Amino acid sequence: MAKLIGRIILAVSLTFYAWTLVNDLSAQAQHKVQLEKIAKFQLHSSLDFVKHAPLYNKELFLGVAGLIACAAFLIFANCKALVFLNLIGVALHAAVLSNPLLETEVTAKQNALIRFLKLVSIMGGLIYLLGEGDCSKTVCATDKKKKKH
Repeated sequence: MAKLIGRIILAVSLTFYAWTLVNDLSAQAQHKVQLEKIAKFQLHSSLDFVKHAPLYNKELFLGVAGLIACAAFLIFANCKALVFLNLIGVALHAAVLSNPLLETEVTAKQNALIRFLKLVSIMGGLIYLLGEGDCSKTVCATDKKKKKH
């Protein structure tokens, strides 16, 4: 019962977080500014596509929010692929919007670090959710049956 309650709380909070991201126009503007900062970095030649990322700001932003919003399905399905999609969305969100390395002012850097650490803790919970599951229990149960015979 506790696992179900934890899964529901995680799913509802991530889904609501994605919904607030989509409806927050300042977050979309900040996402574009952060993408422009990332595009200015001198990256390896194989990563030249990153320079064009600010052109697709809205699509990238909605894609990340959509990956985070996949958490709504965690209530109904115990699927590790959904958890993995959430993990990718939260990691991309942390890398772009909450990256303290992209900030120059001390206060902005501290605020970004706080947001980044909050998202890292969510990623830790998602990784924990990936690690637990019924798949490993059923495999162990079939192995025990084979050993008895």
